Amino acid sequence: MRKSGTALITCKVPHEMANEIDELVNSGQFESRSDAIRYAIGLLLSSKLKGDELKGEARI
Repeated sequence: MRKSGTALITCKVPHEMANEIDELVNSGQFESRSDAIRYAIGLLLSSKLKGDELKGEARI
């Protein structure tokens, strides 16, 4: 049996971040929290590929 093309990643975020993500979803900018988080991870990985320096913990 072939595995799906996705992996489940579980993480905890501050309530403030979750609320901000929910606002993006509620305003229609993303279909779901997962879509918003996938987008953010894509930005992170794009920055890494471009050689941008990545620092510590994200804050809102």
